[in-house]
Amino acid sequence: FVKSGVDLFDSHFAQQAADWGVALDFRFRVPPSEVDETPVDIGVNVYEVEHAMAFVRLAKSLRGGAEEGDSDLPTCPCIACTPKFSSTPVLHSSIDEPPSTSEAQLAPPFTRGYIHHLLHTHEMTAHVLLAAHNLEVLSRFFADIRAFLAELSSSPDAEDRFAEEIRKFEKRYKRPDELLAKAKLSWEEVNLARGKGRLAREKAAKETENPVEITQHPETVLPDPVPS
Repeated sequence: FVKSGVDLFDSHFAQQAADWGVALDFRFRVPPSEVDETPVDIGVNVYEVEHAMAFVRLAKSLRGGAEEGDSDLPTCPCIACTPKFSSTPVLHSSIDEPPSTSEAQLAPPFTRGYIHHLLHTHEMTAHVLLAAHNLEVLSRFFADIRAFLAELSSSPDAEDRFAEEIRKFEKRYKRPDELLAKAKLSWEEVNLARGKGRLAREKAAKETENPVEITQHPETVLPDPVPS
């Protein structure tokens, strides 16, 4: 689309991915060291059980603001990767003295394991953090494209070089169809198990002696015992 001259994009894709528990993880341009590696998904389905104990940040291609390692990676300033907490205490009365400084302190990124927990307990905070992260990834993606095009503005082979970067990107990252389809199924399973109407469904299952089973987190609802 960019190559065709489109310069305005709807961010629904990033929001939809967040709704289904996907944390986007890609960037433009692909680092030279990754060009010939095995293709990877453009994000991670945080619903999946493999992330239950994953105490790492959401994206491998971006680092958190408080992280000292991976200094060669760009920083993701979203509230999930670079959370900030104010050290300013809450003043309860006019006699309380305000602090001399009120600078916000950077905290470590929220981990995949933590957001996995939030997703499976049906906490809205999970989708807020994922949406903020995904929108930042998408914004940086287009910012990097604009910067590269500006770099090529006076180059006689600009079109060929841009096409080559697109080829590298398509080689490095898989299409999102399969990732999003699996994530949507995971979302539907958790929504069925813990979402709106769960108690009514469990009651109906007991009455019909038809236990409800969720494949990812099996929860068998057994009928009430018959009095002897």
